[in-house]
Amino acid sequence: PVIESVAGQPGENLNFVAAIEVYPEFAIGDLSALEIETISAEVTDADVAEMLETLREQNATWQVVGRSAKTGDRVTVNFAGTIDGEAFQGGTGEGMQVVLGEKRMLADFEAGLDGIAVGEAARVFDVAFPEEYPVENLKGKTAQFTVTATAIEEKVLPVMDDEFAGRFGSASLSELHADVRKNMERELKQALKRQVKDTVLTVVTDSLTFDVPKALTDEEAVAMRDNFVRQQMPNTDASALDASLFNEQATKRVKMGLVIMEIVKSADLKVNDALVDAFIQDVAAAYDEPEHVVATYKGDREMMSNARTVVLEQQAVDHVLANTKVSVKSLGFKAVMNPQA
Repeated sequence: PVIESVAGQPGENLNFVAAIEVYPEFAIGDLSALEIETISAEVTDADVAEMLETLREQNATWQVVGRSAKTGDRVTVNFAGTIDGEAFQGGTGEGMQVVLGEKRMLADFEAGLDGIAVGEAARVFDVAFPEEYPVENLKGKTAQFTVTATAIEEKVLPVMDDEFAGRFGSASLSELHADVRKNMERELKQALKRQVKDTVLTVVTDSLTFDVPKALTDEEAVAMRDNFVRQQMPNTDASALDASLFNEQATKRVKMGLVIMEIVKSADLKVNDALVDAFIQDVAAAYDEPEHVVATYKGDREMMSNARTVVLEQQAVDHVLANTKVSVKSLGFKAVMNPQA
């Protein structure tokens, strides 16, 4: 409760007004009137091949070459930059490595390294800093850089064979193919569940009108703020970041949580223990010793409670899908795994 006013004198009764927020009352309504578009996808041979190629890239080595640099090479350089003849902070360095074509540097700087070779005279070229550059005193400025190369290396990809497979705990290349596909299918299944759940709850929530208790929104916003700081700014005091920045997302989460509660209540849903066991098995499958993970779940009351909550929420989603007009849109693996790409 929030104490809004207090009145009283010594020796007299204390009078005060307390405001207490209550959970909103609302009904889910006729689910058959709702239309929901879900998504589906599968892992193809091409997806597996691309993932294996990514693993090769991640395990590549670099080999020094005695030629000029080209796209894909890693160039090690020493550089010194000036603006209007004056050196600037961060404009000088030694031993910096740049992979040509990755576009991690300013376009003018990377272009200036094209064809550079060890032993050639220092290159001098201009680099324009864009107006949106994050360093205030460099925005919109043009710097002149003097650059020399100290090493040119080309990428060497490992051979795709049984030895390569062994790096990932697979006995053979064919087993690696199977393991990669299995992992991709598991990740895809989880991603589809998350996105379909969000779609379903968004459609149902948007069909309803009710006020969200401010206390719940504030509490969720603080939790989201703290989680964000813990993951993205680990050495920062969370309280220094205004939790209200998360209010919009927090309100959505709270509304969805209330909607799930009402679906469970109105449909009289009960946790399916078989589904809980299946959920735990799915989680455990991602680890080297799945039986140990299962035993850990079974022996931890809080973990079991969380598992039952997840399963009950999925049962609520399945209940909605069974009672609405559903269409399915087919997507590719990458479109599901990287929806913002």
